Amino acid sequence: MDFQILQTQKGTPFELDVPYAVWRQDTTEPHYDSVRVTQSQEKFYLSLSSAPRAILLDPLHEVFRRLESGEVPPSISKTYGDRNARVVFSKIESSSLKSAYREFASTLNNVAMDESEKWLEQTENSVWLLGRRIDKNKKLMAWLAARGVTLTQNKITLDGKHYSLDEHSVVLTLPHPESPARSITWVMLHSADATKGLARKLPHYGKYGYLVFKGTAPTNVAKGIWSANPAGRLHRFADGPLPLPRQKPLVDFRPGDPLQ
Repeated sequence: MDFQILQTQKGTPFELDVPYAVWRQDTTEPHYDSVRVTQSQEKFYLSLSSAPRAILLDPLHEVFRRLESGEVPPSISKTYGDRNARVVFSKIESSSLKSAYREFASTLNNVAMDESEKWLEQTENSVWLLGRRIDKNKKLMAWLAARGVTLTQNKITLDGKHYSLDEHSVVLTLPHPESPARSITWVMLHSADATKGLARKLPHYGKYGYLVFKGTAPTNVAKGIWSANPAGRLHRFADGPLPLPRQKPLVDFRPGDPLQ
């Protein structure tokens, strides 16, 4: 197998060691190694025991580099951090939930209300999407479906578990389909009574991409981080899972452990 590594930045190319992982047909475990890169474009050759299934550069994120926008999983903090974010309200809600979403929006800083039906085409801002509004979100639904998430008018399935939208409030943050550097945070309340608690708690879950809350407090019952998109570093020759070992911390020390 041969592959090329390109350095697309202007100026003199860096000299660096680039790790890679190769998955083969005859084993589920990846083969790790690295290559020395000194030119802006270089080709490398590998001898494998069987046909490759995929190759991934920098599989454990060890190279100090600027990440592509798609490599960083979308998180709630990204939408909070956009000082020019826009708020879009669902028009198909009960009167009590319409008021609740307005109350939630009042807790957000420096946001503009957007009544446009073409809000998804506006790419300069992140978006707070308040309400279920499923029929208007085909691109968002496709992104969720690719990650095993199914969403109907009354139920969402996350990580193989089902949650009733009549009993749970759900927050999903996705990349803006027209502008990956921006994000869309989709808030679906199950009860107006959960509004104040959710608005108070949500900033403390900034690193997460999806959250499920229950009750009026509300209580968090599920949370997670979306998988990163390795586009530009990954090439597949065949479909199938590409497992990577769980990374161990550099220091495994707990309070109360004796010092060595």
